[in-house]
Amino acid sequence: MIARWDRYDREDVIEDLSDFHMDLVNAAGLPLWLALPPEAAVAEAIEAAGEVVERIAALGPAAVEAALTTSRRAMLDRTFHWTPHLDELAGVPPPR
Repeated sequence: MIARWDRYDREDVIEDLSDFHMDLVNAAGLPLWLALPPEAAVAEAIEAAGEVVERIAALGPAAVEAALTTSRRAMLDRTFHWTPHLDELAGVPPPR
């Protein structure tokens, strides 16, 4: 997410990433995450989430407007992305 906002700052472009590409990124990183002790993986995820929240909080009005007018609210509110992962960890079935 930070890299996407950095590109917006440089080029006024919000990069789209398809679900397919996100799945590839996640699959590529999974072995590294699984190699970490669980406590370290949690700490890394929390640290990364904090950095993303700080980056979003520092966005200027034009960036916020660009996300909203292009239906990219999830780029401003990461709970759209995080909640399903947290539900999965908690054993909550996905919505139908």
